[in-house]
Amino acid sequence: MPHLTQSPNVACYRKMRYLLILISFLIISCNQKVQDEKVLKQTDKSQIIDTTLKVENLNKLDIRENEEKFEFQNALFEVEKYYSKKIDTLSFIKRLEENCHLYPSRENSKTLDKFEKINLNGSTKYFYFIQYSFPYSSNAEFPGKFQIIFDSKGKLLKILYAIRVEKVKIVPNENTYLFALSSTAHGNGGHDLFRINKDTIEQVYDGFVGYGPQTYSTGYNNTENIPNELNHKFIDDNKDGFNDLVFFGKVRYSEIDLGTEDKIANVKFVFLFNKTNGHFTEKEDYSEKYKFIYGDTK
Repeated sequence: MPHLTQSPNVACYRKMRYLLILISFLIISCNQKVQDEKVLKQTDKSQIIDTTLKVENLNKLDIRENEEKFEFQNALFEVEKYYSKKIDTLSFIKRLEENCHLYPSRENSKTLDKFEKINLNGSTKYFYFIQYSFPYSSNAEFPGKFQIIFDSKGKLLKILYAIRVEKVKIVPNENTYLFALSSTAHGNGGHDLFRINKDTIEQVYDGFVGYGPQTYSTGYNNTENIPNELNHKFIDDNKDGFNDLVFFGKVRYSEIDLGTEDKIANVKFVFLFNKTNGHFTEKEDYSEKYKFIYGDTK
């Protein structure tokens, strides 16, 4: 079979075709680049900033969607209306729960324990303190009590789930604080101390740096306070003219398990009043000081 060779004209034609294709591709690319540059120039800074803000707003919406959907109000509670009249307890509590989005498991057998006007440290205004109890059917509902604080207009300020809440006088000639004992159904717990700061409830007891010491313990974490709720007093421990918060008592503990080679140690936890921010902060690191009781709690 004879060998076929490509004519010079055909080869030249093919080279010209490839060259035209390459040139066309380059022209299209350049045109697209010019168009992109025009679009960028037409997009001013305000448009770019606006887009960024929209993204931030979306992020905020996502956060709001993930927030707790209970313990909030859609409208003020008519607390003054109920305070000044005789009320049907169950009806009142039902309205209260609807307003604050509280839904314990049982509808009946609820008792209104307290409904009073109080004054709190940090404000000259008065506030409403309400506590009601209900039979609880699970550990999640322990201790079967709600303490609710409204301002004078019925705005919800705070909901507590405390075993006990009491008013305590810390500074002479000033309004009282709220001192609360909180605990799980297992017997782990501690205290809270509240006052008013700019029309909000502020926690002023800073607690422990570590996770070992507890001011309330019945033995669930292999330590038991004696008494379970440690004694406490407000005294000027560091002699600076301000009362401090002091817890004291004993702790029963064991390196193995409670009931086996138990030991008892005296403990004292001092929380000094910080006159700069009004908080009570531990005098020293008690997790470190009492690590022979609580182990490595950092």
